[in-house]
Amino acid sequence: MTFKGFRFALLATAACAVPHGAMAQDSAAADATSDEASREIIVTANKRSENVQKVPSSIAVVGAAELERKNIAGVEQLGNAVPGFVYRGGFNPTNTSLSIRGISTLSYSRSIEPSVGTVIDGVVIGLQGPNLFNFNDVSRVEVLRGPQGTLFGINSSAGILNIVTEDPGNDLSVKVGASYAQRDQVDLYGAVGGPIAGEKLRLRVSGFYKRYDDFVDNLNTGESLNGDEQYGLRAKLIFEPDDLTKMTINADAAWDRSDCCSPVFIKLVPGRSNAFDTQFYGPLTPESNQINLPGSTFSKSNGFGFSAQWDRYLGDYLLTSITAYRDYYIEAETTVVQPSLILPSNFATAKQSQLSQEVRLASPTGGTFDYVVGAFYFKQLKSGSIDQKVRLRANGFQQHNHLNFADADNANYALFGEGNIHPTSNLTLIAGARWTKFQVSFRNIGLPRDPGYFVANLAPGETIQDSVSAEKWSWKLGARWQMTSNDMFYATVSRGIKGPAFNTLATNATGPQRVRPEVATNYEIGFKGSLFDNHVRTSLALFSTTFKDFQTQAVDTDPITGLRTFILVNAGSIRTRGFEGSLNLYPTDTTSIDASVSYIDGKFRDFPGGQCYSGQTAAQGCVGGVQDLKGAPLPANPKWSFNIGGEQVVKFAGAPFDGFVNLNYNWRGKIQWDIFQDPEAIEDSVGLLSGAVGIRAKDRRYSLSLFAKNLTNKFYTNGLRPGTAIVGFIPLDYRRQVGVKLSYNY
Repeated sequence: MTFKGFRFALLATAACAVPHGAMAQDSAAADATSDEASREIIVTANKRSENVQKVPSSIAVVGAAELERKNIAGVEQLGNAVPGFVYRGGFNPTNTSLSIRGISTLSYSRSIEPSVGTVIDGVVIGLQGPNLFNFNDVSRVEVLRGPQGTLFGINSSAGILNIVTEDPGNDLSVKVGASYAQRDQVDLYGAVGGPIAGEKLRLRVSGFYKRYDDFVDNLNTGESLNGDEQYGLRAKLIFEPDDLTKMTINADAAWDRSDCCSPVFIKLVPGRSNAFDTQFYGPLTPESNQINLPGSTFSKSNGFGFSAQWDRYLGDYLLTSITAYRDYYIEAETTVVQPSLILPSNFATAKQSQLSQEVRLASPTGGTFDYVVGAFYFKQLKSGSIDQKVRLRANGFQQHNHLNFADADNANYALFGEGNIHPTSNLTLIAGARWTKFQVSFRNIGLPRDPGYFVANLAPGETIQDSVSAEKWSWKLGARWQMTSNDMFYATVSRGIKGPAFNTLATNATGPQRVRPEVATNYEIGFKGSLFDNHVRTSLALFSTTFKDFQTQAVDTDPITGLRTFILVNAGSIRTRGFEGSLNLYPTDTTSIDASVSYIDGKFRDFPGGQCYSGQTAAQGCVGGVQDLKGAPLPANPKWSFNIGGEQVVKFAGAPFDGFVNLNYNWRGKIQWDIFQDPEAIEDSVGLLSGAVGIRAKDRRYSLSLFAKNLTNKFYTNGLRPGTAIVGFIPLDYRRQVGVKLSYNY
């Protein structure tokens, strides 16, 4: 076989990973009218601006054009462009989680670090879940898969969501947009940017407002739930006094008010659901937008932050410093959906503040050796309360009543670096390491239950407190072979660390639960290539990752009262392995097609102390209230998922605008939402078809479109909650949603 034939075979092999679509490994498909230069996707995953096709790691990139085309306004819809990326809903924003390669944060303990890290404009976001950030003024979103840490201030065991916002340009620019969709969804956004004192001082200011009506019907009160109103502002100031210095100031603030988040009724479970369930859920329609709550559900949150980045060239070396502070507060009321309880009330507050400092030095490239080294400091304080007032059973006996306060203090100190040796022009050897010192402390104050009182007893209760520190090394080794200027092989092995933590949720547990650091070791090989002047671009990555001392949530049972509460434990080990592939085609200047696929086989390898699911018998493996979960699949992980879409532009000669039509089909396989493997918490596979038709100015100044989400009207959820009955969290497009969008750019 000739080298040219071998190259075509490789590209065909990567494309064959796309029979159902291909993984959005670099899924930022350019617009149909893009030229070759704009099809080159530039990322900063290695702390340098470089073509994603040259980066030796698995990265999904969703650019601004694709975000707009697929109507992705926030992280909760990102899975529509990145197969294998899962957003899991919860009772409030801090109960949600993100999953990459089957790994997510399976606990709400305040001291735990997220498995999937989030970075916005170089700043680490310490709190998992809150979705106050809107994608309206985003340049691109990078999903970095696998352990990270040798180039980032943040250390992540599963991956990183890296969000890069738009910079102010040298010319005045204006962007405004508005959309309206069913369920009274309104989205407004705008941005203005440009020079304010020549090209040396530039400013960009953006804002957004979005709202939608309550769309979950509460038959108990006759009111509706789960509506939301959110708005925010962001400003970016860039000052370049000379050719060697650049200073960037970022500031943002956002507010959210919602009647969220109530799950909806999915189904009763024969043989498990009791008379109360039948009475409570019987009038409801399964798999609908109905629930029967005897109380209220709401959340109020706000957050703000600012950062200062200083870049200075020292000869050919680039020195970067990023200083940042962020603050977040939420209060939420959740009603328990169990008919055997009356007067249910779960009121919680949470506050988070963080301070971070990162310093990096990047050497010049083009020689035999180049590197990036840095130091990182991160300090985070979390505090909050949970007020679970009296809940009475139908027979008059109290089930639970307590008031709990908890705070957690996390500090990270790290030194990191990664270097590249180029023994030949085509071969690069990669080595990186990171030393991290973790310091974690917590305090938990639980006030005792009072069976004769209708509000939480405020008498002093037991205080549980503890602290721990640990020093850990993570590293990366690899090689990259640039076969041609367009084709590249790579192989890497890396280790990521997630720091120690405490169980701050142990409201009924007898003492603190200290959990060990989580260690992930990832093996990965991949290929990236392109043909025909970048009109065909493809990539393929195969991986196998083993996690030791995986941190997850379990349930603790009070030996006296039988009451259960969530706790945090080490689950032994898990393994996730599979592949991701992508294919981008630009057959003409008016046609673009992107396809992507993900296969993730994630399983517990060692978890002997898993809690039994509701109704599980000894014959099904439940002994003494626990089960062995060895071999069980990871929760919130569809084994197969794929995405395929494209856009066709229709040229109108003599008109100032062109027409366009785009379609996107996103499919995910069946998914087990319950870590304890309740068979009733398995959701069937679902495919979602979305699209738009409209007109766009030839110079792209304006566009008007009619769009639709979930065209085939498929019911689906963002997570199921098992019990004697099954409930689930539904997104806004749980059924077909049609709308209109108008945008203007100058």
